[in-house]
Amino acid sequence: MGGYGGYVWSAFGFTLISMGGLLWLSWRAQARRTEELKALRSTVRGGGEGTPERRPRRLVATKPDQTPDSDGLATPRSTSGT
Repeated sequence: MGGYGGYVWSAFGFTLISMGGLLWLSWRAQARRTEELKALRSTVRGGGEGTPERRPRRLVATKPDQTPDSDGLATPRSTSGT
Protein backbone atom coordinates (compact mmCIF):
# COMPACT_ATOMS: atom_id res chain seq x y z
CA MET A 1 0.00 0.00 0.00
CA GLY A 2 3.00 2.22 -0.45
CA GLY A 3 3.45 3.12 3.23
CA TYR A 4 -0.16 4.16 3.75
CA GLY A 5 -1.40 0.82 5.12
CA GLY A 6 -1.62 2.07 8.69
CA TYR A 7 -3.80 4.99 7.66
CA VAL A 8 -6.02 2.91 5.35
CA TRP A 9 -6.61 0.07 7.83
CA SER A 10 -7.21 2.42 10.77
CA ALA A 11 -9.72 4.40 8.70
CA PHE A 12 -11.42 1.14 7.67
CA GLY A 13 -11.55 -0.01 11.32
CA PHE A 14 -12.92 3.32 12.51
CA THR A 15 -15.61 3.22 9.83
CA LEU A 16 -16.56 -0.35 10.70
CA ILE A 17 -16.83 0.45 14.43
CA SER A 18 -18.83 3.62 13.73
CA MET A 19 -21.28 1.84 11.44
CA GLY A 20 -21.72 -0.98 13.96
CA GLY A 21 -22.40 1.54 16.73
CA LEU A 22 -24.97 3.36 14.63
CA LEU A 23 -26.68 0.07 13.77
CA TRP A 24 -26.83 -0.91 17.45
CA LEU A 25 -28.21 2.51 18.48
CA SER A 26 -30.86 2.33 15.75
CA TRP A 27 -32.03 -1.12 16.84
CA ARG A 28 -32.19 -0.01 20.46
CA ALA A 29 -34.16 3.15 19.61
CA GLN A 30 -36.55 1.17 17.41
CA ALA A 31 -37.26 -1.28 20.22
CA ARG A 32 -37.99 1.58 22.63
CA ARG A 33 -40.27 3.28 20.11
CA THR A 34 -42.15 0.02 19.51
CA GLU A 35 -42.84 -0.34 23.25
CA GLU A 36 -43.88 3.31 23.45
CA LEU A 37 -46.25 2.86 20.51
CA LYS A 38 -47.84 -0.21 22.14
CA ALA A 39 -48.41 1.78 25.33
CA LEU A 40 -49.92 4.72 23.44
CA ARG A 41 -52.20 2.47 21.41
CA SER A 42 -53.48 0.74 24.52
CA THR A 43 -54.13 4.14 26.13
CA VAL A 44 -56.01 5.46 23.12
CA ARG A 45 -58.07 2.29 22.68
CA GLY A 46 -59.20 2.08 26.29
CA GLY A 47 -56.44 -0.21 27.32
CA GLY A 48 -57.65 -1.87 30.52
CA GLU A 49 -57.62 -5.61 30.88
CA GLY A 50 -60.93 -7.16 29.94
CA THR A 51 -61.86 -4.17 27.82
CA PRO A 52 -62.85 -5.31 24.33
CA GLU A 53 -60.63 -3.81 21.70
CA ARG A 54 -62.59 -1.46 19.48
CA ARG A 55 -61.95 -1.00 15.81
CA PRO A 56 -59.97 2.08 14.85
CA ARG A 57 -62.09 4.84 13.39
CA ARG A 58 -61.91 5.13 9.63
CA LEU A 59 -60.91 8.57 8.38
CA VAL A 60 -62.71 9.77 5.27
CA ALA A 61 -61.59 12.70 3.17
CA THR A 62 -64.36 15.18 2.45
CA LYS A 63 -64.74 17.67 -0.33
CA PRO A 64 -65.24 21.33 0.65
CA ASP A 65 -68.97 21.13 -0.20
CA GLN A 66 -69.58 18.13 2.10
CA THR A 67 -69.80 17.75 5.86
CA PRO A 68 -68.99 14.60 7.83
CA ASP A 69 -71.87 12.86 9.65
CA SER A 70 -71.62 11.40 13.13
CA ASP A 71 -70.52 8.09 11.60
CA GLY A 72 -67.63 9.80 9.77
CA LEU A 73 -69.08 9.50 6.27
CA ALA A 74 -69.49 12.59 4.17
CA THR A 75 -72.86 13.69 2.82
CA PRO A 76 -73.53 16.59 0.46
CA ARG A 77 -74.72 19.84 2.04
CA SER A 78 -78.17 20.94 1.17
CA THR A 79 -78.19 24.22 -0.68
CA SER A 80 -81.37 26.20 -0.47
CA GLY A 81 -81.43 27.90 -3.83
CA THR A 82 -84.45 28.93 -5.84
